[in-house]
Amino acid sequence: MGDPARVRAAGVRKRRRAPVCDRPGRHSCRIPGGSIAMRSLIPSLGPGRRSPAGLPYVAVALLVLWGLGCPAARAQSADEVRQAWREGVALFEQGQYDEALKRFEKVLAANPSNELALELRNEAGYQLFVEMLGREDDLATVARKVLELAEVGQLRQRQSPERIRALLRTMYDDESFEKSYRAMEELASQVGPFCVPYVVDTLADRQDDERRAKAIVLLSKLGPDGTNAVIELLYHPDDFVRQNACAILGHLGDIKAVPYLRAVTEWRDESPHVRRQAESALREITGKDASSLGPAVVYFEALAERYYQEHPSVMVNNFRDWAVWGWRNGKLVPRLVPRYAYNEEMAEKVCYDALRHGARAGVETSALDGVWTILVSTLFQEKVEVDALLEALSDPARAAKVDSQRLAELRARKATVANQPALAVSRGEAYLGKALRKALLDGRPLLAVALIEHMRDLPIDESLLPAPGADLAAYLREGATPTSSLEIGSGAARSEQPVSERRVVPRPAAQPRPSAEPATEPAAPSEPAPAAPRRRRRRISARPLDALDGLAYGPVMQRTLEAGSAAHAASLAAALVYRDKRVRYAAAEALVRLAPTREFAAAQKVVENLSSALGESGSRVVLIVARDTQVRNRLAGIVRDLGYLPVPVPSAKQGLMRARSNPVQDAILIHTELNPDGLGDDLRAEQFIAQIRRDYRTAGVPIFVLTPANKVAERAGLFPEAKAVLADNVDPVVLAGHFEKLWNGAKDPKGKAVAIARKAAKAIAEADPRRSVFDLRKTIPALLDAVERQPDDVRVPALRALGVLRAREAVDVATVVFETNRRLTVRTAAAFCLGEALRGQALPDKVFAAFTKAVQGGQPNARLYRACSEALAKTRLTDAQRLRWFELGRVD
Repeated sequence: MGDPARVRAAGVRKRRRAPVCDRPGRHSCRIPGGSIAMRSLIPSLGPGRRSPAGLPYVAVALLVLWGLGCPAARAQSADEVRQAWREGVALFEQGQYDEALKRFEKVLAANPSNELALELRNEAGYQLFVEMLGREDDLATVARKVLELAEVGQLRQRQSPERIRALLRTMYDDESFEKSYRAMEELASQVGPFCVPYVVDTLADRQDDERRAKAIVLLSKLGPDGTNAVIELLYHPDDFVRQNACAILGHLGDIKAVPYLRAVTEWRDESPHVRRQAESALREITGKDASSLGPAVVYFEALAERYYQEHPSVMVNNFRDWAVWGWRNGKLVPRLVPRYAYNEEMAEKVCYDALRHGARAGVETSALDGVWTILVSTLFQEKVEVDALLEALSDPARAAKVDSQRLAELRARKATVANQPALAVSRGEAYLGKALRKALLDGRPLLAVALIEHMRDLPIDESLLPAPGADLAAYLREGATPTSSLEIGSGAARSEQPVSERRVVPRPAAQPRPSAEPATEPAAPSEPAPAAPRRRRRRISARPLDALDGLAYGPVMQRTLEAGSAAHAASLAAALVYRDKRVRYAAAEALVRLAPTREFAAAQKVVENLSSALGESGSRVVLIVARDTQVRNRLAGIVRDLGYLPVPVPSAKQGLMRARSNPVQDAILIHTELNPDGLGDDLRAEQFIAQIRRDYRTAGVPIFVLTPANKVAERAGLFPEAKAVLADNVDPVVLAGHFEKLWNGAKDPKGKAVAIARKAAKAIAEADPRRSVFDLRKTIPALLDAVERQPDDVRVPALRALGVLRAREAVDVATVVFETNRRLTVRTAAAFCLGEALRGQALPDKVFAAFTKAVQGGQPNARLYRACSEALAKTRLTDAQRLRWFELGRVD
């Protein structure tokens, strides 16, 4: 299952509840996450002093020890379960698996509640369950059962403010230890981090040590759920609150606190008392002095990367609400976010915290390079993620399964994050390039495409493009890659990870389980030996989760990727050879628009990718059901001319069979005159539509009803399920408009394929082939094929692209399109193509005949007339052709 040392470092540390006296005169207690001295819990505690309530401080100390786990305060049955569980964990740690299994079976035999199972799970920690599940024996069965029980009790609802205040009053003021303890337990388990704002004033109170001690103990029992809320207390204006927050964070033992505690030690303007408490907390979490750790920005970057990658170690939440904590108007408040957005929101927050720390601590700009890269990536990813979710929900069947309120929230979030990419772009093209390389390494093609689409409008220094022959695949493959562990200290070097696995949490090779060791802290001579050895402290390496630093580039790519547009240029070039075709297509389009004037590595891939993109097939299938042969053939011809695939059938029964087969139909044209009197053996139109709607395979297919022109008005209201009721002699332009409205911008696979081909054709059409380093004429065969096979929204830019390339090969195809297609945009594009393809050459008679026919008979369309005239102006007309054209345009 992985290296126990690394996985445990990523998880929740074991909770130890037994009071231990470390040495004479110093009272310590074991609570979830580790140990902390009483003088750290109550910084103002002094020898011989008494609390404001009149109790000796030794009584306060006893209260703290009791509140952290006095067995007498718990129900006997639950206490026995906890004891058996802890014994089993200790035996498992020592490798006595058979004995451990007996204790665990005793736990399950007691049928623990969901809440108790959740407590046991959090106490044992993530690593224990990873190792138990990895054994694939009875111990794995025990682990699964406990996890199942804990899952049911895991998600807690937030409590009302009135309930929280009532519980706090009971915890603070009730003289009954039992009631006070139960209130504390309920606050910790049922309210969790949402109780933190209610105890801030208590943490600032320098007088009432008893209340403050209880508040500190309460927050120390929150576990990883409470870490982020307590971290925000480090920004409280009162240094006493900050000092207490450091103590609590050390007690929680959560690695998420490391960047912030390390930052406190680097703030020269911070109180010495707070800095010392932060150093103590860091020792409690990491086992090392702050001076031996790396700078805070390293750990900020690593933590941001963890959130960005949605690593399980930072996605701990036992409550239904996902909260991002911060200060607003002097109050600590949670900002609730959707589950899917939590990791990006937190990654963004950690990045901003790191940048603010850099400004406060005077960190060099270059040291924040990785933080900026993650922030730019996160801002783009927020919008990409929302767009992908909304696209998935564009399917009515999927949308029906989503609560309308959630759907509305998703649409609102789309508006909220709409400007995030623009904000990221302001950081400059170099960081867009770094974010693109990170997206390629992480295996995020949608994010890579979004970045490329913004990069194509920014300047590029083509001198920084990789030289011909550079190994771009190595740029995305070689060297160490980001690990998934937040490492503190001086551990091993980073492991390599294949590109194909970078979106998966890596699983290092299994290591032998280390033997248990005695406690590293000195114990008093009179202290009895503990029943079970303590876990070894995990020393974690200081190498961060950095997407750029330390990565080995190929020999040609070792030029400064951090300078200017270098990352921009190199990443774009590398994207040309990426494994996902969407990324390759986007990179090719961007580079055509940027129009470099010299050769570079993989430049030939631009034309190859554009040609492939033009060939993306998205043919729409239109089923035509009409008994009348003339109507059926006419509709099939119109559909074919519009660039779609017609499937004509003469009866409703055949239509049903065809509709339920593959390929799936994208639209159905049904003629009302199938069996109008109902006396034949075929279905009537309304019966056909009813069966189409009842079948799950065809229920969502749009239907257009066609009827004789003189019956359109009376039958318009008879088919509410239809998109429209049209005359069976419908104008091709009208039908084309309905299809365009139906499919333009569609996000289904066919719509996406059409969009890819359209973008490629448009990129070529907007290029200047005379100044381009790319041999765009090699795309002519693909463009000709697109004109013949693709729908009109691809055909138009493809015709313009052929004109820009002055493709003489396109004359025949463009002439046929001009003559047969009735859409104005298509005909004007065909006229442009013909004019450019024949520029300076004699005009073939067939082309001149097509133009003259288009303007004869009444007043011609002004746009079409102008397009034809401009095309003729580019060619060498004969005197007879010129005279004929002017006679046609003469106004009588």
